[in-house]
Amino acid sequence: MTSKMIFDEIHGFIKVNDVERAIIDTPIFQRLRHIAQTGLAYYVYPGATHTRLSHSIGVLHLAGRVGSNLLNEGYLTSDELQLLRLAALLHDIGHYPLSHSLELCLFRLYGESACHENLTLEVLRKSIIADKLKDYGYTPNEITSILKGEYKNNLLSQIISSDTDIDKMDYLLRDSKHTGVAYGVIDVERLVNTLSVDANGDLALLEKGLGALENLYLARLQMYKTVYYHKTIVSFELMLGEIYRELVERGEIMILNEVYSKVSSEEFVFFNDHYIFNKLYNIILNEKNYPKSIVNYAKMFIARRPLKILFDFSVYFFDKMPLPLGEDFISLKEIENTIPFESEILFVKKPIKIIIDGSKGESVPATSDRIQTIIRYIPRGLIIKRLYAKIA
Repeated sequence: MTSKMIFDEIHGFIKVNDVERAIIDTPIFQRLRHIAQTGLAYYVYPGATHTRLSHSIGVLHLAGRVGSNLLNEGYLTSDELQLLRLAALLHDIGHYPLSHSLELCLFRLYGESACHENLTLEVLRKSIIADKLKDYGYTPNEITSILKGEYKNNLLSQIISSDTDIDKMDYLLRDSKHTGVAYGVIDVERLVNTLSVDANGDLALLEKGLGALENLYLARLQMYKTVYYHKTIVSFELMLGEIYRELVERGEIMILNEVYSKVSSEEFVFFNDHYIFNKLYNIILNEKNYPKSIVNYAKMFIARRPLKILFDFSVYFFDKMPLPLGEDFISLKEIENTIPFESEILFVKKPIKIIIDGSKGESVPATSDRIQTIIRYIPRGLIIKRLYAKIA
């Protein structure tokens, strides 16, 4: 295969081969160029205008690095390495406009069925991406099985999606750089070069990579609290949700079933951030046709005027969940013209194992008391409860 070099601001020059380039050059992949990686984060951090496209190529690069190491150690074949690279490249192909910002709105309307992972599987099966894969001798089912955690070699799925995966490594570095906050700076070099396989055949980390792992967990914790769930960013996401719900009721924006039905058509390519902003501009230009509250939301959104926050509470939790908030939050939620926001974020789900005996591949969870680490004392998650004032 011939190769092409793409320059990335995080990883430097990234080499892509024929099949990867063919996929990148499709309109449906280029759609990611018009989807902000961190959604509406640029409303607070103006530099956060990077896209899902650059992130996807970055994850491809890290897949190649980790996969090549495991290939040299005999845990992957060359065919599996290529499948890993393709799955990494395509893992976010089904993201909604404005990434998780719009996904939050869709969750409130449709529940868990609206997750972008489901749309990704649909795109892989029914779009031009499936044709490109087949042109080079690969099948959509191979890629979807990796993304669903069902591939015969479970290492491929674990490399892309686990507590210590290449997706997190890239987005923490990339989001930190573009937002300008220092919390997401992690030692990717150390992590990539100390990932290995334990005696059970699972992805694990050599003990000498433990310091870099501790840093990754802390970085993720800080980025979620400081950036991803920033109170002002959430304010605009809630406004977007109010607008989206109104447009759905009026039949003026694609509902979830319509989005899925467009996957195989050229129209899906235009389902990006511009699609959403055009809807907002249309409301403002035709304000007589819309409820006053929706017009106000649209104008506030465009002018970057956030909702007033009435209540803001967050708490880290460890092994046990904290007790629910008392009557204060419950009574506030009952106040008219308010929008509640509640979220539970897990930082540590299934900790990666640490190889403590390289000759036997013996491993223990990163939270084990058999190793010296601060990971045992890092919160497992964060609970956020907020209340915002609605606009009449």
